[in-house]
Amino acid sequence: MTFYKNYKESLTTLKNHTYSVIIVDFGRVTPRGYQSLRDMDIQLMVGYGSEWRIHEFASYVNSGVKNRVKYLLNMGSHDEARWFTMKYKEKASPVFYYKDPFHWTRELDQEVEKILGL
Repeated sequence: MTFYKNYKESLTTLKNHTYSVIIVDFGRVTPRGYQSLRDMDIQLMVGYGSEWRIHEFASYVNSGVKNRVKYLLNMGSHDEARWFTMKYKEKASPVFYYKDPFHWTRELDQEVEKILGL
C-alpha cells in the first residue's frame, strides 16, 4: 500500500502504475473534482446523513451530473438513507462505524461486498 499526501500529478499517472486498487480521498469534492470522480471505476461518495450535514451531498447531487456514484452515509441509519433517497431521488446506503477498518472481519468483508455490489 502506498499513500500519497497532497498528490499533485494527474490521476492518469497513478492509473498507469500496476496498482490493483487506487483509493482517492478528495476531501470535499468541488466542481473541479467531479471530472476526476467520474473517471474512477467505482465511485463512492461518503458523507453524513443527518439533516444538518446532508447539504454536503447537495452540491454534487444537484449539479445535474448523473453517474454511477454510490452514496454512503457515514455512521448513518436506514431512516437517513430512506430520507436521502426520497429527497435526492438517488439511492444511499448507511455505513456503520468500525473501530479499526484495518482489522478485517467477516462482518466488514460482507459490508464491503454489499457496498461494491459483489
